[in-house]
This record gives sequence, structure tokens and C-alpha cells, in this order.
Amino acid sequence: MKIIVEIEPTRNISKLESLVRTITEIPCIDMVAVPDAPLGKPKVLGVMLASFFEHAGIPTIAHVRLRDMNMVLFEQVVWGAYIAGVTRLLFLRGDPPAKGRDVNEVTSEYAVEYVKRHDKLSSRIKAGIYLSMRWGVEKALERVMKTRADFYTVNRLDPQLSEHVEFVKKAKTTGAQIFAYLITARSSQLEKLRAILEGQPVRPLEKLDDYIRAFRDSGVDGVVLSSPLDIRALLQILKETCNDA
Repeated sequence: MKIIVEIEPTRNISKLESLVRTITEIPCIDMVAVPDAPLGKPKVLGVMLASFFEHAGIPTIAHVRLRDMNMVLFEQVVWGAYIAGVTRLLFLRGDPPAKGRDVNEVTSEYAVEYVKRHDKLSSRIKAGIYLSMRWGVEKALERVMKTRADFYTVNRLDPQLSEHVEFVKKAKTTGAQIFAYLITARSSQLEKLRAILEGQPVRPLEKLDDYIRAFRDSGVDGVVLSSPLDIRALLQILKETCNDA
């Protein structure tokens, strides 16, 4: 099972360089994931940050926030990712924009179909979709069977629920990889992050080993670990876990 760490977008180059050094020293981190304007706030284009990590030798999943894009911008971003050497794109709608207005011309389904329709793109780029179990197992599985993406990052996936484990098994019959999405925070920051994320499940960072073990047993191909309030604490725990292994 792959360990994937979500990196909060930043405009601070020194901070990015420091993260690269730290991540390369933690062998159990297999990939990083780079969000695109989380909470609708402009930072740095996810594809550009992904290129930064890819060129440092760190495999990356770049989020592509479709909510703000018309067709022209969408195609430019996808082909820009191709030129920049970004090999995994996760398409999602995203949160309402903090500035400007919604565009909503491009759906995740169209984005995946577009990549697969162009041989140049599909030969180099894996196209994924963000799913949430909030809407139930049936709807999630229906979307998987309809879109046939290369991978899915799934929020609210509970490895303790048999129907969620069954979803993973059925989804993987399409050949797709399934990555669970786990939001974490230190116990002292749990309520703060839950308030920011408006009810999304946030798990205590102190129990990270237990969650990783449970997801490994569930059959997922990887787990995306997000700790937006304290990425350094997450990295330190992973470093200690690697050393103990």
C-alpha cells in the first residue's frame, strides 16, 4: 500500500525546498498529492507545484480544480501537465471560489474522457477522480463503473465498514487504483480543523499507525494523508514509523 502525503500549496520557495529535503529522507513516503486552491483560495496552480516535486524525483498527484475552468483553460492545463512531466492528474470540482465566480464548464467525467481520448496524454498521464462516500456506496460505485478512471481518491472511506471494503473490491475490478483520503490533526487541533472543513471527518494524528493498518487490511492501493494545520508533525510521525519498521 502506498503512503501519499498531501502538501498544502505555498508561494514560499524556501518552504517547498525544505519539504523536498524532508520528504526525500523518509523512505516510506511513496508520493505526494498537491491540492489546487483548497477552500477556493488562490495559491499556486497544482500542476505547477506538482512539476516542482516531480523534477525533484518525488512522484506526484496533481489536483486539477475544474470549477474555475472553461474549456480553453482546461485543455491548456492538461497539456501543460503533459509538457511539465506531471504523470497523475486528479480531477475534482473543488470548493466555491473565494474570489470571482463559478465557471463549471468542465466535469470530472469529461476530463477523464479527454485524457483517454488523446493517445499522447493517455500514454503518459494517469487520470483520476475524487469521490466521497458521503453520497453512499451505490452512487460511488456507479460513478466508478461509468467513468473508468485510472485511479480514485476516496474521502469518507471507512475501513471498518464491510460495505466500504466491498466497494473497494468491486471498484478495483475495473483495473483502477483506489486511494483512501484521511484528514488528520493533533488532538489539540481537531475541533479547529473540523470547523474549518465544515464537518468533514478529521482523525487524531496520534492514532495514525492504527488508521494506516486498517486501510492496509481493507485492500486499498494507497492512503492520502492530509494534515493541513501541521504537516511537520505528520512527517515526523512517518519518519519515526519508517525507522521502526
